[in-house]
Amino acid sequence: MGKKRKNAPVKVNNETDIYSDNLIENRLMIKILELQRVVLKKLIDRETSPFNQSKNNNDRKNTDLNSNSLN
Repeated sequence: MGKKRKNAPVKVNNETDIYSDNLIENRLMIKILELQRVVLKKLIDRETSPFNQSKNNNDRKNTDLNSNSLN
């Protein structure tokens, strides 16, 4: 007799496998969307804070001056 494979996947039926795959995929997508939301919120907070607003304006002025000096 042949040797049994260890940790062989147990298949109930295709519908169960598809359901399980979709469930895992949906959970991963939810996590990705949650992370995107957090990152976007932090970026928006950073851009709209009063301290950074003046800093961003100064950065833009410096960039404009630098680009004009190249011409």
